[in-house]
Amino acid sequence: MIEYQRGESSLRAAGQEFVGPQLVSVGRKTGLVCVPKPKSGLFDRDKVLVFHESRLFPITKQTTFGRGEGVDILFDDDDTYVSRRHGYVQPRRGGVFYVHDGIDAGGSTNGTRVVPVSEIAENQELQKGGWSRPFVLGQTPVRLNLHRESLALQKNSDGTTTLTDRRGRVHQIADPKTEFRVVTIGRQKGNDIEIADDSYVSRKHAKLYYINGVIVIEDTYSTNGTTLEPVRHRQTAKQEEKEELKTPTAVKEKVEVSRWGTTETIGRRAEMEDAHTTVENLGGETGRSFYAIYDGHGGKRAADLAAKILHNLVLRQLRDKQDMGFALTKAFVETDQEIEALGINDGATAIVAIVDRKTISIANAGDARAVLDVRGRALRVSRDHKPDDSQERRRIQEAGGFVSPARDGGVARVNGSLAVARALGDREYGNLVSPIPDIKLIDRLPEHKAIILACDGVWDVISDQEAVNITASTEDPQEASNWIMQEALRKGSRDNISVLVVKL
Repeated sequence: MIEYQRGESSLRAAGQEFVGPQLVSVGRKTGLVCVPKPKSGLFDRDKVLVFHESRLFPITKQTTFGRGEGVDILFDDDDTYVSRRHGYVQPRRGGVFYVHDGIDAGGSTNGTRVVPVSEIAENQELQKGGWSRPFVLGQTPVRLNLHRESLALQKNSDGTTTLTDRRGRVHQIADPKTEFRVVTIGRQKGNDIEIADDSYVSRKHAKLYYINGVIVIEDTYSTNGTTLEPVRHRQTAKQEEKEELKTPTAVKEKVEVSRWGTTETIGRRAEMEDAHTTVENLGGETGRSFYAIYDGHGGKRAADLAAKILHNLVLRQLRDKQDMGFALTKAFVETDQEIEALGINDGATAIVAIVDRKTISIANAGDARAVLDVRGRALRVSRDHKPDDSQERRRIQEAGGFVSPARDGGVARVNGSLAVARALGDREYGNLVSPIPDIKLIDRLPEHKAIILACDGVWDVISDQEAVNITASTEDPQEASNWIMQEALRKGSRDNISVLVVKL
């Protein structure tokens, strides 16, 4: 069985959304390796590549699994830890997928664990006929040891994945377009990777399965066994990551070409729980800037932590050649996991904009909002995640929670308490409050004049168009943000107020 990892989720008669590759652990032998693959073309569909015991199931609809008749993915009948109708996997939009424990009411007998697939952190020794834990390759290689024979498995800067043997021969496993491949390794002729001159290598020693960047190794009943070990002597990438995490909460120093302004106030609240981040030339790329507002609730630790690390987590994904939508989604999820790991109980909504010369990329979780000024016309480019939204209500109910209705001028709430359906943190609500953001990628056009990011302390009292009218009345983004804040106070906002205006 796989040991506990940070970010592991335990499901019982409930479901949860996930992003990025995950191991759905349901049996004592093997589980399901789920790798989301969002649509890349007009006629594509969002799908999940589900791998189970040598077979790939590219699914585009709800797909059931268990060891009973009638399920789509059938487990061995002798693995009684798996229920006959154990659960299902369902693709959702933008590289997100949903896992539910139980097909029928009541869930499975033993529950379902979902564990993020990550880099190898420690040695793995495979039993004869056994399987490795699924893993992804990072900055450093992984050694695949077939007794004395050692192969270096690595991901290269051009996106290819290769195996290099101790004689220096390089075998390409996959390129950036490879979705699935099986590679056989052994001494016998006909293997994809033939190692004929080492008698300690079995004729059919191992198989490597490549699933869209995720790797699983199977020992095919070799004589001398198979092990995996991370290469530890290269630490440069890890040191760089530690340095990145030292970036301050908000970079307020502006050079002459800066076109943004931000204003914040505690307003009529007893505590200031908002935070913001602005980073120009993100990752050293001229013209690419990161802007974000984090609106805390129940405290400000979650908002402060998000403001310190989320942009670095986006950058880490971009350096791994991930597309912007996935990079933002993964960064939100990893920030949420770090908040939980540090024992922080409060939460924060988040609105993020990454602006470069060609694109405006928006990500949001909660009710902080982004509005685009299109030649004086307001265009909302984010979605408020309120509990009474039909999509959010359904997700919360599927996860085992409920939404209390708005009464007497109030708002709908998750389990009668929390007024947002998506946020970072809020660990007391478990799966009911999702950190997975909505993503919108917008091609920049000449008619795009400004973008406004603000927390709900603004949007509760000011309409999108009113905010755009204020922004359009001045060329100075700092002045525009100040005027929006003053108007929100004049109209009676009782919340913290944070506004960030970017002139495009």
